[in-house]
Amino acid sequence: MRLLLTSLLLGAGILVGACSDAPSKKECEKLLDHVIDIYTPARPGEQLTPQVKKDLEEQQKAVAKVVGKDFVSKCTDTLPKAHVECALKARSEADLGKCEEN
Repeated sequence: MRLLLTSLLLGAGILVGACSDAPSKKECEKLLDHVIDIYTPARPGEQLTPQVKKDLEEQQKAVAKVVGKDFVSKCTDTLPKAHVECALKARSEADLGKCEEN
């Protein structure tokens, strides 16, 4: 859990930049969910038992609860809308990093 939190915050940190047109709270909430999905261990096509799926969902909810308010606040205050749009299209940690280049 601690490793996931650290990775999530580092991933969000990659996106931080000066803001000219701020994303909405809803967009930032969507981004939080998307970043959590990227940093969780399950990958498309993996066969997960019902218990593992349940545990993963609980872990995702716990992460969102811990970092949610701060993430959304920092997102709306510091991220350009273009970065959020780029990050929402990201499919991997590497894709998230590419959003900083634009």
